[in-house]
Amino acid sequence: MKTAARTIPPDAAGGNAGSAMGADSGAAAAVQAEMVAVLFRQFKPIVFGNLAVAMIFSWLLWDRADRDVLVGWLLAVFVLTFVRVLVMVRYLRRPPPTAQALRWAWLATAFSGLSGLLWGAISLLFLIPDQLVTIVLVGFVLAGMTGGSVASLSAFPPAYYAYAVPAVVPFIARTFMIGGELFQVLGLLAICLLGVNLYYSHVIWKTVRSAVMLRFENLQLIGQLQQEKERAELANRAKSQFLAAASHDLRQPVHALGLFAGSLGLVSQQAQPNREALAMLAGRIEASLRSLGTLLSGLLDISRLESGTVEVRVRPVALAEVFEDVERGFAVMARDRGLRLRVASTRLWAQADPVLLKRSLGNLVENALRYTARGGVLVGCRRCGASIALQVWDTGIGIDERQIPHVFREFYQVEDVVRVQEQGLGLGLSIVRRAADLMGARVEVRSRPGRGSVFSIVLARTQAAPALASAPAQAQAQAAPDMPVSLGILLIDDQQAVLDATADLLRGRGHRVLAARTVAESLALAAREDARIELILADFRLDSQLTGADAIREINARLQRPVPAIIITGDSSPERIQEAVSSGHLILHKPIAAEVLMAAIAETSAKTGTVPASAR
Repeated sequence: MKTAARTIPPDAAGGNAGSAMGADSGAAAAVQAEMVAVLFRQFKPIVFGNLAVAMIFSWLLWDRADRDVLVGWLLAVFVLTFVRVLVMVRYLRRPPPTAQALRWAWLATAFSGLSGLLWGAISLLFLIPDQLVTIVLVGFVLAGMTGGSVASLSAFPPAYYAYAVPAVVPFIARTFMIGGELFQVLGLLAICLLGVNLYYSHVIWKTVRSAVMLRFENLQLIGQLQQEKERAELANRAKSQFLAAASHDLRQPVHALGLFAGSLGLVSQQAQPNREALAMLAGRIEASLRSLGTLLSGLLDISRLESGTVEVRVRPVALAEVFEDVERGFAVMARDRGLRLRVASTRLWAQADPVLLKRSLGNLVENALRYTARGGVLVGCRRCGASIALQVWDTGIGIDERQIPHVFREFYQVEDVVRVQEQGLGLGLSIVRRAADLMGARVEVRSRPGRGSVFSIVLARTQAAPALASAPAQAQAQAAPDMPVSLGILLIDDQQAVLDATADLLRGRGHRVLAARTVAESLALAAREDARIELILADFRLDSQLTGADAIREINARLQRPVPAIIITGDSSPERIQEAVSSGHLILHKPIAAEVLMAAIAETSAKTGTVPASAR
């Protein structure tokens, strides 16, 4: 059956557009509207049937019935049919909205009822008991008209009921009123015929409705497939953008490191190396490593947020402390770019995770500084009822309204912007959005191209918590335990260069190092040097599909005692990060600064109460 090209409205197609109840009601309304459309498209055979049968019926009764009554009845059929044609044409030319479909269905039902009354009137006007021809003709016409209308009117069952019942009931009543065996049989047959037609009308309605629903489901599936295709294409474009950005931004510090290493080699060959030149090269190497680490940290943050390994601790946070950290962290960057960074003072407190909030606000400020050529960046907050909005205003390039929905996607960068140095991989805003979701906050953005943008993190406002005011200082004191004099460290890494570099660093800091490239080597060392192993430092990915966690578990079993351990990983996939975190050991993510590694070793040994062999 041919159906109209209607589509399910957004709330009927599921997804995030509304509740399940709203989606179900929207889908039902769409199906009903399509059924009404089917009803109106079936009016053409009804028009032909009414006119053709009425004319033939009148011609056959022309010499047997009152001609004035017959002409009046025929004229009424023609007028009603003409009006129905006008309504049908109006509907088909300009189909009404879905919400108005039911109104048109009841209008069609009213016309069907009038038509049924006209055809029912022939039993009262033209059925003559002593003329067998009129009896047969009236019965035959009514059976044909009611039976033939089942398919045409059943898309909306009330329309068929309104037609068939008034058409047949007068015939049934007339036959039983006349009496006699023949007329009673005719009346019973008419009752049976009406019942069968009503039953088949219901069956056809269910069949048509199922077909319409199936069509809508197919359209919905096609729409979902189209969306998935667009998502895949979008992901592919994002991947291409990421690879293009990464190939540039990751190459830059690596390229610089290669050049600095060459310069370092030349300086080292001098009879008396220039200490100032060595210090300058060391500083530039460190800056390049920081740049590289920043880029890799963005990827790591995305992976950690996706893996669900970020521990969220929402509590009252003094926004003044957050603003002070942001101002200290980005004052140099703003000065180097010739921009003003202003941070408005505040005494307000908000419900947030302090670590995620500082990172999110920092990302917004960093993003604003990168895309602002003149003017400056303003950081402040304002009350919004029970909420508070942390805002970052800039006088930068702005964002086109069409691009605003996309700026929070991974690797997305604003189009039509000349690429600047250290523009980044397009991860900062994605991290902000994900962190806000974890804290139960929301992110808003307003922007005007060429005028600037304002990004807001909207949080729940709260009262100051004096008891928590000293917590940061306490946490800082706890995070920096005294460094042990010397530890016996079992180092496991399957990359020889990394193994050598890490071992040299640890030995330079006074630790005693046992280095192994494989789990087998580490187990052999553990068997020989049992008493010397006081801490295990293992890379997560090792040989033979084993992980650092596997190695630590086997070493503990071999030593028959738990040894404090740290796992270092360079993995950025959420699954691998989750696997590493589930081991229960402290996790460090590459690249790691030397001081961070030393602090982690000191913290782990302090927490576990490890006593250095040198102090026993």
